[in-house]
Amino acid sequence: MTRRMALARQVQNAFPFDSDDPIKMRQIIATELELVNARIDKVASVARRTVRTLDNPLTDAMRGFVTPTAAVDGEEVAVIAPIILSAQPDKAAAEFEAWFNIAMSRMLLESEDIQQTVILPGVRHFTKSASLAAIQAASIQAHQRAVALGLTGSPELAEFLRNQRSANPVDHIANRQYSLLRQMTFEEGEKIKALLQDGLERKLSTEEIAKNISDRIEHIKTSRARTIVRTELVGAHANATLRAYMRLGVGIVSALMEFSLNVHGDAPPCPLCLSLAGMVYPVAAALDIIPVHPNCQCGWIPLIS
Repeated sequence: MTRRMALARQVQNAFPFDSDDPIKMRQIIATELELVNARIDKVASVARRTVRTLDNPLTDAMRGFVTPTAAVDGEEVAVIAPIILSAQPDKAAAEFEAWFNIAMSRMLLESEDIQQTVILPGVRHFTKSASLAAIQAASIQAHQRAVALGLTGSPELAEFLRNQRSANPVDHIANRQYSLLRQMTFEEGEKIKALLQDGLERKLSTEEIAKNISDRIEHIKTSRARTIVRTELVGAHANATLRAYMRLGVGIVSALMEFSLNVHGDAPPCPLCLSLAGMVYPVAAALDIIPVHPNCQCGWIPLIS
């Protein structure tokens, strides 16, 4: 492993890189996370206000679901707002879970149908925009490295980028991220349902219940959604890099590992990525190896021999 580590550092030092952002994906990831976080925050805001109304007596006229226009962060947002129909905690919690899933589908996933499992063909979607940005960043970096290596026949960058867009399965990449966010919605809906039911059964105040639910939704934003976005975009970047190398005539690659985040090169690599240290792969065989783990930040470096 010592020799492999030495080779890995030697290969990486042959290419200039930003020690804080080695694969140059920070801004692309941050842009999508900002959008995702804002949408989840809107769901959380409406959820808090809804839970705080649970003490209000309901009349027959209020039964059912209503669709108000709620002002959230100064923006008018059409949302499905729940009216808790039942005094029984389990039924009330189930109704709230149904609302949460609908709200997340509309406000986060941009889908009117909670049962929709893929992005409809021809529809613009934030996951597609982010995937395209990752592919373009990867293609530009690959082109620059091929030119630096002196590979002959490298096409002009503009022409190369046009071809790269058609060479990468953008819809597949975006749908994978969409599917994971949708799965997250249903799983978190079940946990929020349990929180609400527990709070009602223990006769907690609506303020306490609202805080517990709000904290859970905050966890969705800071943990699960962030991990999905970061991991999927790094994977899109890694595979787009490899497809670019194929078109540029690169035959073998080695990994740009996470230990490069230490500018002095003396930090140990991520223990989960140790298997990549000093390894050399044919380009086609390297597809789907990265990300090695959730939140992985590895990438690929071209080799001539």
